[in-house]
Amino acid sequence: MRDQIKVFHLDSAEWERSRALLTNEYTIREEALLPGIRTYYDTFDWRLFRKRLVLEKVKFQDKTELQFHSFDGQLVSDTLLSAEPGFVWDLPESSLREKLAPIVEMRRLLPLAEVSFHGSRFNVLNADEKTVARVLMRQRKAARPWESKLEEALPVSLEVVSIRGYEKEYSRIIYFVESHLPVGKVSASELATSLELVGRTPCDYSSKLRVDLEPGMAACEAVREIFRKLLDALLVNEKGTRLDLDSEFLHDFRVAIRRTRAALTQLKSVISPEIRNRFRPEFSWLGSLTGPGRDLDVSLLKMPEYRNRVPQSARDHLEPLTDFLVAEKADERKRLIAALDSERYLNLVTDWRAVLDDGPGTASDAPAAATPIKEVASKRIWKIYRRVLKMGTREVGPAEVEVLHRLRIECKKLRYMMEFFRTLYEPKELKGLIKILRRLQDNLGDFNDCEVQQVKLREFARAMMDRGGFPPETFMALGCLVERLEKCQTVELGRFEERFGDFSRPENQERFRSLFSSKRKRAEQH
Repeated sequence: MRDQIKVFHLDSAEWERSRALLTNEYTIREEALLPGIRTYYDTFDWRLFRKRLVLEKVKFQDKTELQFHSFDGQLVSDTLLSAEPGFVWDLPESSLREKLAPIVEMRRLLPLAEVSFHGSRFNVLNADEKTVARVLMRQRKAARPWESKLEEALPVSLEVVSIRGYEKEYSRIIYFVESHLPVGKVSASELATSLELVGRTPCDYSSKLRVDLEPGMAACEAVREIFRKLLDALLVNEKGTRLDLDSEFLHDFRVAIRRTRAALTQLKSVISPEIRNRFRPEFSWLGSLTGPGRDLDVSLLKMPEYRNRVPQSARDHLEPLTDFLVAEKADERKRLIAALDSERYLNLVTDWRAVLDDGPGTASDAPAAATPIKEVASKRIWKIYRRVLKMGTREVGPAEVEVLHRLRIECKKLRYMMEFFRTLYEPKELKGLIKILRRLQDNLGDFNDCEVQQVKLREFARAMMDRGGFPPETFMALGCLVERLEKCQTVELGRFEERFGDFSRPENQERFRSLFSSKRKRAEQH
């Protein structure tokens, strides 16, 4: 049976009075607690917090431990730590790492808040001078890890800990604490309180786009809200992209650009031609800058998979490829930062923000600007869906890579439109349709990834040959890897017919029709 622990909070000004009340009521042996620092970590998109999990680094003198537990304090796993947490694969091999990996994946663990603490442990003794309970009082201060001088006081933590065999004494002490000490019940966890004090809002970022729209909103106003959200997502990921904290910052930065370009193209009936013609080339330019870096990130993330695809004897020969990719990524990052520091980029985000804040006048010459947004959204989604059905039902053979590539792009447009306007439709029904679409996208994406990886690996091999100094065994391993990817692509091609068959089943077509087709078009179909 585990020790029972009940936690209370009290104001720091009540420390001495509470201590005096305890020592007057009970025979106490007081001991100083070791001072320590507790640092909380999560990913930029709050992957742990969203699952009600907490990761904290606890440091006492020369001992540092990483603890992984639930919101209610139930320990999941822990491990000793010798370096700052970063990526999950940099952690010591342990149960904690195994449990953390599928949640965190490729994201860096970032410090959110730091809590320093010190205090006393009061051992409550009986007549035989045996310890029957412990009362721990800790004074705590919260700070941002990167601004440790800016500290904010947390409430004093008072914990009553039971001792096995002395449950009655524990209950009596709980009653005394609640009746005589100026304590309050714990209404929030230390993590939540610390985040509030250092100015952090949990779950303030998600890569999933959600724009709250009303069906009757003017289309121009609804689309402006979508563009604002996308610009916010782009800017909030800019710092992490510049610092290269992890690959997902550039990924989400790039997705915000792609979604913006898709909206500019697919919703042109709502957007002023002048605005569209002005900004489409600029976002296209920005998107082209992010492509090479993202390709290198993907290749680096796939290195464990690449090793598993080649024979055991060839795996070590792929290590020079990693070194090459790291060097290329460093050069590409310099080029990207130079572009982000350019006047062209600054003008793009500044002018785009000004347009979005300008009001309805910017869409006055767009034909569907005043049309209710649900009407515009349904019409556009239905049109793209019909195009996807038409493209997918044509004969697709091994040589028609370009056909599947175009179909993948159309599916992506369809997904973007459905996600832009998700709040206009019945959530359960829309979620089901997105799930069906996602399965097809996964197949098309895997097929395309195999193709792109083959092309990129050949490009890398040529560049490595031109540079010189790489062993011939590495090029042999790369050739073997390309062959394995060709086979993988063939497998994905074989799956396409089944995946598209599921997507285009009559009952699924009817679900799309009932959700997005106009009454006139539904009548024409029957």
